[in-house]
Amino acid sequence: MVEELGSEIHIIFAVDTPPVRHAALSEAAAAPEDDSTIVLASGESLWTARVAARSRIQPGHRLHLGVDTSNLHYFDPASGDSVGLPHA
Repeated sequence: MVEELGSEIHIIFAVDTPPVRHAALSEAAAAPEDDSTIVLASGESLWTARVAARSRIQPGHRLHLGVDTSNLHYFDPASGDSVGLPHA
């Protein structure tokens, strides 16, 4: 799916990897009034890439993406707590 937002474009796609599992996510998915959870086929995770508005990407096109790791956040899988990394 391609979502044009003016200053940027969001590309939403499935990756062949198991989805993230955590109690907080399971609770949100179980809430009957919450319709924001998307259930995917087994073995896939839903990802979003943010690209420049000048990109010529169209739905169904293949592309290669790079990951800017400077803004990644890490969490302990058991507790869900943020794991801080030392700054270089």
